Amino acid sequence: SVLILVFLVGPFSGPFINGGGAEAFAGGLSIGKRQHIQRLNASEYPPGSYIPGEVAIMLEKLTPEELVKLVRDFGAILEEGTDELLGFFEDITMGAATSLQLRPGVGELEAARLLTASPLVKLAEPNLVFRASVTTPNDPKYGQQWNLQGANGINANQAWDLQRGSAGNLVAVVDTGLDYTHQDLAGRRSGGYDFLNNDPDPWDDNGHGTQVAGVICANTDNLIGMSGLDWFAKVMPLKALGASGEGSLDAVVSSVNYAANSGADVINMSLTSSTYSQMLQDAVEYAHSKGCILVASVGNEGDSRVDYPAGMTYVIGVGATGRTGSRAYFSNYNYSVDLASPGIDILGPYPGDSYVFGFGTSDACPHVSGAGLLLLADEPGLTPDQAWRRMRDSTRDLGSPGYDPEYGWGLLDIYGALNTPLVEILSPQEFGYPTAGKVTANAKNNHVNIRYMELWVDGELKENATVPAGHNVNHTFNNWDLDQLSEGTHTITVKAIDNAGQWEGERNITVYRNQSQPRPAQDWYLAEGTTAWGFETWVLVQNPNAAPATVNVIFMKPDGTTPQFGFAMAGYSRLTIPVNALVPDSDVSTYVQADQPIVAERAMYWGNRTGGHVAVGTNMASDEWFLAEGTTAWGFEEYVLIQNPNAAAANIDVTFMKPDGTTQQFGYAMTANSRLTLHADSLVPESDISTRVQADLPVVAERAMYWGGRTGGHATLGVTTGCSTWFLPEGTTAWGFEEYVLIQNPNPFSANVIFDFLKPGGDQIRYVTSVGPDSRYTLNVAEVVPGSDVSTQVTADQAVIAERAMYWGDRKGGHVSTGSMTSANTWYLAEGTTAWGFDEYVLIANPTQEIAHTTLVFMRTDGSTWSYPVDVPARSRFTVYANEVDPDRDASVQVISDVPIAVER
Repeated sequence: SVLILVFLVGPFSGPFINGGGAEAFAGGLSIGKRQHIQRLNASEYPPGSYIPGEVAIMLEKLTPEELVKLVRDFGAILEEGTDELLGFFEDITMGAATSLQLRPGVGELEAARLLTASPLVKLAEPNLVFRASVTTPNDPKYGQQWNLQGANGINANQAWDLQRGSAGNLVAVVDTGLDYTHQDLAGRRSGGYDFLNNDPDPWDDNGHGTQVAGVICANTDNLIGMSGLDWFAKVMPLKALGASGEGSLDAVVSSVNYAANSGADVINMSLTSSTYSQMLQDAVEYAHSKGCILVASVGNEGDSRVDYPAGMTYVIGVGATGRTGSRAYFSNYNYSVDLASPGIDILGPYPGDSYVFGFGTSDACPHVSGAGLLLLADEPGLTPDQAWRRMRDSTRDLGSPGYDPEYGWGLLDIYGALNTPLVEILSPQEFGYPTAGKVTANAKNNHVNIRYMELWVDGELKENATVPAGHNVNHTFNNWDLDQLSEGTHTITVKAIDNAGQWEGERNITVYRNQSQPRPAQDWYLAEGTTAWGFETWVLVQNPNAAPATVNVIFMKPDGTTPQFGFAMAGYSRLTIPVNALVPDSDVSTYVQADQPIVAERAMYWGNRTGGHVAVGTNMASDEWFLAEGTTAWGFEEYVLIQNPNAAAANIDVTFMKPDGTTQQFGYAMTANSRLTLHADSLVPESDISTRVQADLPVVAERAMYWGGRTGGHATLGVTTGCSTWFLPEGTTAWGFEEYVLIQNPNPFSANVIFDFLKPGGDQIRYVTSVGPDSRYTLNVAEVVPGSDVSTQVTADQAVIAERAMYWGDRKGGHVSTGSMTSANTWYLAEGTTAWGFDEYVLIANPTQEIAHTTLVFMRTDGSTWSYPVDVPARSRFTVYANEVDPDRDASVQVISDVPIAVER
């Protein structure tokens, strides 16, 4: 057959280079593609971070006809001719990335946006530059390998008494290639590929890859040259960097995917880029899912910057130490540093049967890869997480006690890693909600006898036991029960210790207890609400069930009268109830009852919608409520709103707690089925306050605040109990926002409080303070984390209450939210609209060490739905702009995740 392609090519302009092109393709794009297109801007890809005139591209699986369409769609922006492009695309294997040359005048960022928007393209990016962490040959003479032994070495010489490796294991070295003819690497190569030059010969024309591979796998005990860490494992050289020590994104991504598909057990990446790549993170996640241990150098700039891939989820980031055990001056220090190993004067083979001493985090990195190989040889089938835990638990602590950004968890000790018991908690299940039961665990090690087991809960020793000594031990802790867990997030730790008390391994899991936080239910209470004083009030109901729901709404007025209305809802839908049309000119509380589990919120607006606030309801009334935020100073008005849903009168005590620990208390009587409004300014003038409400019957309490002549206002439901853990997904000190975290300590003794701030890239900042008894504390977040979006995780040694308030536009607007005691796999947001001139954002905090694969399901008023997937990196915060996802609609949102997250709107 004959294929004839005709192109009309002239001076190129129009949407491909004027900024409008990507939008033309944007309809129906996946969240991943939308996010990537948004990320393609100059701030994310600064000059010098990518190769001029090139893009890296990965294709979907295409038919010949689709290949022709791809060439037709994009031939005008690419340098190669038609036949060359067709042949080029036909040769691309699945999982491989490749680079394309752009025509002069076509911008790299815009070309990447256009290509990504095509359904035929999986992903496109400017072709990032990767550089080997600098290795400086400084002495051609063979010298002692101090890094393998001694006080500041990794104890490899002792480790070899226990394990020397296995020829069945494979390490992929993504680097400059390999001199596979070197006398000290003879017989160690297994396959490999040159992704920089697209040929099967990964020859090293730089020397960096040969040295790195030699640190891991140089032939040992052969009377030649130096010693490698693993005596028998095979090396797969994958050339992604060239003679200059630089390479490209497509070559690195292709190398990682190739290694994962070729059975590599460990992937060593002694290379860095200053710029995050979604394409590389996807490749890393894929390799992790295939069981690969991924190791990377953290970079040699000697400052706090984060380099990649060390900064990515599932990659062990390695910093460098010198002969004294101190951090090497060039080694970066930040959250990407997981552990440290020697990186100065590290002997390695060099092309031409020679040897060099090098320095850099490049030289530190292969020590950890070698440790991974020895652990896998010792315990076949070890998962990446299990191998990492054995390395982490056996490090020699350096710097500040515990984790620190200079040394991570400490200095690698291979001998210790081989001796450290591997612990697994068999019950309860991680991220579960156990109500009772015992903790059962297994511990094993091939070299030491396990003799002691300990159970710790939230850092407190609960039980210890002496067990029959053995290499494989199961134990149930019978003296402590999970029914003793309080509300909140808890860490359960089991430690196993050998017979000599020298080696200790541990496993930590997170579990939850959360009985008081609202969840889908048939009953909902909303204390605040008014259709008087120029306010609009709306009740928003979400039906997350496939079945229709019948909803009854009872409004409770101050005089005890109770107008009632009924509504019908379709499955998976959202209902908006205009309270002003039903109960005009009255303060009201609301009781919502349905025949299906639903979710209810209330929104209010005033001043021709110049101001507004919203709050979720509660499933049940309580005899005690706490409200952390509140002030009658700084021009604020504060109101406490109490709903009595009982058929009997209720007596109310309200206690206001000030920053200095002084309190003021007031008593009130409420009639049945009524609503009470307390003006806090007339009770406790000119003071910041937290509030405690106590009653002799179950009631519901909220707090509303206004300022600037009511140009702004916010409101939130109280909480019924204190907790030692709180999550606040929303927060920013950028974009002209003020953010405050408010802590209420209702205890008669001080509470020590830790604030962990999670930033969008995964960076974390910690702040610690003490909050006095019966008092309120205010943290101005900008003083700790200036100019950044943040989620906040609060941990205290006492049960406290945490809220977050934000203001913008010189305080023309503001909002507030109580924290969540736990994270969860499913979240519901009844209110929400991208119509009527509203902006809507969904904020997600992922406090786990895993990538959270989440889906946002928008439930519309007509019962139709729209799903939107989002990947949230580990220990980070993520923002979804709903107006771009489901524009110009009222919709409730359900957020579902494969790991527990915290969500706000």
